[in-house]
This record gives sequence, structure tokens and C-alpha cells, in this order.
Amino acid sequence: MGATRTTDGNEQEPVPSEPADRLQREIEERQARLAATVDELAMRVHPKAVLKSGQEEAQRKAQSALDEAQRKTQSALDEAQRKAQSALEESQRTAHAALYTEQGDPRVERIAAVAGAAVALVGAIIWRRSRG
Repeated sequence: MGATRTTDGNEQEPVPSEPADRLQREIEERQARLAATVDELAMRVHPKAVLKSGQEEAQRKAQSALDEAQRKTQSALDEAQRKAQSALEESQRTAHAALYTEQGDPRVERIAAVAGAAVALVGAIIWRRSRG
């Protein structure tokens, strides 16, 4: 608003100058943005906001750690189950091979030996209990 002009009553009124008006609007807009930024920064450093942010971060980290622990536990359980199943199958194959021929016929001598050992064990237990 630099220049003035005369009205018919010898009054002078300001003549709007476009660059000055535009500059004034830009200054006001920048002040408003700056004020908003300052308000936002003030909220970020406010103790309650900092506390809440810290709590949220701690909750996220705790949940992440819990999820990771659950994943590892499940993985370990799956691996243990796989190993146990493998060991069971191997022991079944070994027992089957010990008691049966490759053709599937029973190995009488081995079955008789196992039965004899079982009878001897039961007899020993009965004898021991009867003696006191």
C-alpha cells in the first residue's frame, strides 16, 4: 500500500499495490504455519505427550518381543515333535526288524527269548514280594 489518491473532498485514500498486498498475505500465511508448527512441537515435548509416546513405544516393543517368543516357541515345539516322531518310527522299525524277518515271518527264537525274560522278571517280582 504505497501510493495514495485524492478523492473529490481532497481526502487521500491508499491505493492498493498488488506486490505489497501479496507480500502481506504471504507473511500472514507463514506466521500461521509457523504458529501451527510451534504448537505441534510444544505438544510433542509436553510431559504427558512424551509419556504417552513412550508408553506406546514400550507396548509396541513388548508386543513384538512376545510375538517373536511365541514364534520361536512354536518353532521349537514343531521341531521337537518332528524329532520325537522320527525317533518313534525308527524304534518301531528296529523292534519290527528284531522280531520279524524281511519276509514278515516272526523270529520265533527272539520272541521266545523276550517272553522268557518277561516271565523271569514277573517271577522275580513275585518272589521278592513273598520274601518280605
